[in-house]
Amino acid sequence: LISSHSSKEDFAQHELEILKKVIKLNMVLQNSSDRQTMITLFRKMTLRIKAANPALPKYQDFIQELFSYFMKCFFQDASFSRRSIALECLQNCNLHFDDIINAQKTEENAKILVNCFHDSFERNKAVALEILKFFPCQATKLNNEQTVQKTLEFTLELTRSVKPPDSISAGYFIKYLSLAPTLSKVQLLEILLQELKFQKSQAEMDLGAASLKTPMY
Repeated sequence: LISSHSSKEDFAQHELEILKKVIKLNMVLQNSSDRQTMITLFRKMTLRIKAANPALPKYQDFIQELFSYFMKCFFQDASFSRRSIALECLQNCNLHFDDIINAQKTEENAKILVNCFHDSFERNKAVALEILKFFPCQATKLNNEQTVQKTLEFTLELTRSVKPPDSISAGYFIKYLSLAPTLSKVQLLEILLQELKFQKSQAEMDLGAASLKTPMY
């Protein structure tokens, strides 16, 4: 359905309906090459829609419905395949149909993506961050000093975690906070360096105690 002799060939309405069904039925592909094939085809599809006429109501409805569906793929116990494909497709929608999905860049969806910083796969953390860069401050609340301060405190707690993966999550929260207009990057780095220097000093005094409270992963 997606392959065509012309990159501008229009999709028929019934073809879009079939594509929606196929996408939703193939969100849990176990083989990595199959997942990559699906993501590649999705990108090819979006480029063809963009070259045709994305302003058409049928395309606007199609993209909005898919974006909404992908945002619902991060429920508890959702498989890696589902999360990974959803994030890659969301990022693709952001890149090509930013204006069409603008209304769906809500506070609720921003929270869902921020929660992806805890994903066990780093690629998913990175893609979630890239998607959030397209969200307005009204949705991320990064223009709210209290929200930024609360997120910063939580991030510093992650740097003190005894779980090594939490330090990687902390790194993505730091990158996310660097987008906040209420906190300069210089301030953010100074706060982070101060915390890391404190953790280092604790380790120099008592390595055993530091391993419990300030492991510095």
